[in-house]
Amino acid sequence: MSIIQRIRDKGAWVLFGIIALALIAFILQDGMRQGGGLFTNTTLLGEVNGIPILKVQFDEKLNDLEKLDAGQSGSREMLMEQLWNQEVDQLLLKDQYSKLGLMVSPKELAEILFGSNSPLKQEFTDPATGEFRANDARNAIAQSKRNKDPNFIKNINSTYINPTVERILRIKYQSMIL
Repeated sequence: MSIIQRIRDKGAWVLFGIIALALIAFILQDGMRQGGGLFTNTTLLGEVNGIPILKVQFDEKLNDLEKLDAGQSGSREMLMEQLWNQEVDQLLLKDQYSKLGLMVSPKELAEILFGSNSPLKQEFTDPATGEFRANDARNAIAQSKRNKDPNFIKNINSTYINPTVERILRIKYQSMIL
């Protein structure tokens, strides 16, 4: 009888300790899953082929995308998903482009930027005649390079030049595959 009583007395504390440990583990696990906790890295969102996607840069691009979108395509979550997919896609394809030696020459870029299907067409079309003014576009790009304003240059690069280069590289890559 005394053995059973001793097991009851000591077993209660052991059982209490096991339950307390399980509760603490459950709380810590839930906290880490939601991005909180002591051991999480809040500056790194992900990594593709060893190349990190940093939160600061992602948020900056998301803000730029929101400004361009101006509430047209929907919620912030949709824009975040779209931007995430675009970032992963670009990082994966950038690796393939470099392996294949694909690049865009300055001449190719100029032909696209100032040609008939220019992404600058909307900004540099004469409202009276509806004609694209390629020379005005060339002068504006040249002026932006001479301007030395980092925000303006960054805006031109992120809005027109980088997407154009990406599009040209994607077309070249797809033509090689098909």
